[in-house]
Amino acid sequence: MTVLFVCDGNTCRSPMAAALFQKYAEERGLDATVQSAGIACAEANFSPYATAALLEVGIKLAGKARQADKTIVEGADAVVTMNEAQREALCARFVCKNIASIQTLAGEAVPDPYGKGLAAYRDVRIRLAAALPKIYEFVKKQG
Repeated sequence: MTVLFVCDGNTCRSPMAAALFQKYAEERGLDATVQSAGIACAEANFSPYATAALLEVGIKLAGKARQADKTIVEGADAVVTMNEAQREALCARFVCKNIASIQTLAGEAVPDPYGKGLAAYRDVRIRLAAALPKIYEFVKKQG
């Protein structure tokens, strides 16, 4: 099973969500390949604040931002976006196996912390962590 988390720039929210979900899924025995991508991103490192916020809970964030493309999106069994606008953009741009396989994160938007301090990234981490059970159930239904 492949799970894709998507946000705008793929430097903050979606890589944080992917890293948190990877750990959560592993702890529950779910065999999943977890990835992240951005709708409108440039090649960039993940945010240092995103990295720091995850290190606080023992998760190492590695990699670089990457653009969501046809192969990544259409190859995913489940896609989770950070807000409804991102979901709509993916649905308009790509042919997905099943439109129901794309969901906004736990049904609510997660604010973009880009340009803010570590406290904003901690808040995003907390929101993402709180949504993990719902995301997990959604992903299991797609598999």
